Amino acid sequence: MCDAKTGLPAMLMESLDEQLRRVQQLWAGIGLIVGRLSQQMRAMPACKAVAEIPGIGLLTATAVVASKGTPTAFKYAREFAARIGLALDRPAPMGGYGSLAQ
Repeated sequence: MCDAKTGLPAMLMESLDEQLRRVQQLWAGIGLIVGRLSQQMRAMPACKAVAEIPGIGLLTATAVVASKGTPTAFKYAREFAARIGLALDRPAPMGGYGSLAQ
C-alpha cells in the first residue's frame, strides 16, 4: 500500500506522477508556442520595433502587433501607448481644477 522509498501511499504517488507528466507536457507546449512567436518576431520588423521598448518582451510585442497593427500607423508615440493601455488619451487636468471643482 505504501511506497517503500517515500513512505507515501501508492495511490498518492501514482497521482503525483500523473500530475508531473501533465505539467511536463504543458511546459513542452509552452516551449513550442514561444518558438513560433520567436520566429514570427524575427520575421516582422514591427514586432522587433515594439520589443525594443523597455519592459516589452516577446509575448507583449507579438500580441500588440497582432491586435493593433504596426506602431507606424499612429501619428504620435503617445497615441500608440494610449491605444495599448499604457497612457491616458489626453493629459490630466492641471492648475488645481479637477473634475470635482465645478
